[in-house]
Amino acid sequence: MKVTTGAEMRNIDKTAIEKYGIPGIVLMENAGRCVFDVCENYISKSGKSNVLIVAGKGNNGGDGFVVARLLKNKGYSVSLIVVSEKSDIKGDALTNIEIAEKIGIDIKTYKPEIFEKEIFKCDFIVDALLGTGLKGEVREPYKTVIESINKSEKYVISVDIPSGLDSDTGEILGSCVVADETVTLALPKRGLYLENSFLYTGKLTVADISMPSIIYENDMDIKGNVLTKEEAFEIMPKRIKRSNKGTYGRLFVVAGSKGMTGASYLCCKSAYRTGCGVVHSCIVNSAVSVMQSILPEAVYIPLEDMGGFVYKDSIDDVEHEMYKASAFVIGPGLGGRKQVSEFVKQILVDIDVTAVIDADGLNAIADDTDILKKMKKMPIITPHPKEMERLTGIPVKDILNNTVDVALDFAKTHNCVVLLKDSRTVIANPKGEFYINTRGSSALAKGGSGDVLSGIIGSLVSQGCDTFESAVLGAYIHGITGEIAGERFTNYGSLSGDFADIIPEALKSILE
Repeated sequence: MKVTTGAEMRNIDKTAIEKYGIPGIVLMENAGRCVFDVCENYISKSGKSNVLIVAGKGNNGGDGFVVARLLKNKGYSVSLIVVSEKSDIKGDALTNIEIAEKIGIDIKTYKPEIFEKEIFKCDFIVDALLGTGLKGEVREPYKTVIESINKSEKYVISVDIPSGLDSDTGEILGSCVVADETVTLALPKRGLYLENSFLYTGKLTVADISMPSIIYENDMDIKGNVLTKEEAFEIMPKRIKRSNKGTYGRLFVVAGSKGMTGASYLCCKSAYRTGCGVVHSCIVNSAVSVMQSILPEAVYIPLEDMGGFVYKDSIDDVEHEMYKASAFVIGPGLGGRKQVSEFVKQILVDIDVTAVIDADGLNAIADDTDILKKMKKMPIITPHPKEMERLTGIPVKDILNNTVDVALDFAKTHNCVVLLKDSRTVIANPKGEFYINTRGSSALAKGGSGDVLSGIIGSLVSQGCDTFESAVLGAYIHGITGEIAGERFTNYGSLSGDFADIIPEALKSILE
């Protein structure tokens, strides 16, 4: 599903009106009706029907005027406070407030004392104050209105986006409504998924306002996306009856070292759990016996080591087997020594299949990221913010404030797929396309979680999935394992081994 910036959404609206002849007032009516449906659902569940609609002067306010009329027509108690003079209201919004006046809706212009009385009397609030066009910090009197709404602790339904949230970045622009539900219109805005926006949006509903899909499929080149369950099902690698282990690929996992065997175990096991036919564990000779005892299903390629870590000559042990590989995972638990860096750089140049580079694989190339452009096949890199800082020199704080653009810039510059981990992981490719992953929980904030993710992605690549789609779907599956584990073991008590074991349940939830 596409996600838009505020400017992209305004262009979609304009195209619908000017090219396809859909009157703006029809779109406003459809938007208001969708919000009305959510309001009525809340009323039916709570039994509370005294609503206060707080509206601004723009189209967001116009949507609120439609909601007021529809609620009034159904016999509910409706109060409407407009944070603007009527003379400032134009176009379709003006038409709808004039209709509201004619049918007897109680409309008041904002004054602090009136507002406080209305908030006290109401059961819930519809926030139709500020839409996607807001830039810069919220000014008075909107700031005071927003703070009063939040202090009231009343149930809040926001129209399109919580007032005060930046629709592009998810940044809080000084003050922001804390909504219990947000009804976003036509397409979700990307700011609804970034930063800490989830603290403000509540339950998110994407409302169909009958915007022609041809606009964002053909007329506009919208690069942002979120993956839906239906889309995840479509890109899942398919299983066929007449098949064997070779049908589903051979993944080479170059991972693990002295004291870090678990990284290889989690990665290999996760790859098998995701459906890979054969997993080859390329691990230092001193760790093979341990790995064989805990994961007998893997095929082992022992690597000569120096003090328990791979080094440049270790390549000789895997080089003659490389032709078998459908994909590689390189990095988990290899260690941060210089000798490891020499090994990683050489193997990345040599392999002729897609590689998933994670953890110490990324640290090994931090001083020479141009090696990514020299690889025979476009790789997938999976950095967390600190690893991204090492790769780019951008401070972690600045990365977290701008994950989409940081991921996109690196992907374009280095010809790779970037999976930048965060509570809302961003996956970007060199064409400028990106996904924001919406699945997951804080249960995933555990050592070894990234090893599981790398195994999932590597498995998908091995089974023939497109490189970019493997990263997108891998993050989605990984997120579901975190959600299930959090419910089963709590977000405190989940282990990365739990995520690996839960992968089949996550896949089942998609396939159903």
